[in-house]
Amino acid sequence: MVCLAPPLQAVLEIRLLIENGNSVSQAIRLYSQRNGEEDLAKELGVWLFAQSAGKKYENKIFDTFYRKRLLEILNQGLKGEAVLSSLSDLEEDLIFISNEDLEQHIQKLPLISLIPLMLFEFPAFFLLLAGPLLLNLLYALQN
Repeated sequence: MVCLAPPLQAVLEIRLLIENGNSVSQAIRLYSQRNGEEDLAKELGVWLFAQSAGKKYENKIFDTFYRKRLLEILNQGLKGEAVLSSLSDLEEDLIFISNEDLEQHIQKLPLISLIPLMLFEFPAFFLLLAGPLLLNLLYALQN
């Protein structure tokens, strides 16, 4: 199943894994293994492997602000710093942003749902109403 907010899912799962006693690297590895079909999970696994090898890893998938912030926090955790509060703050921000995005989509939904109505139903009703009138007009013009 594809997640609508992959960074939020990553933050939630990694934070829960850390709260359950896993290290940051174990949490990233477990998250990557459990969600291997998702792009962010795959790339976090590759990023962790590159970090453990001492190499710098960059990918377009980490171009957004929140994904970059997630990598910064996880990198701090790999260095031994406490990251649980930072992950919780990022989680709150992502939930807020996700709710705003959802509200915007909900506000657009009535207009989007009118498109099939205007394209298909209104012309059909017009033909039903205007059809007999046009037939009568054509008969009147022929006579």
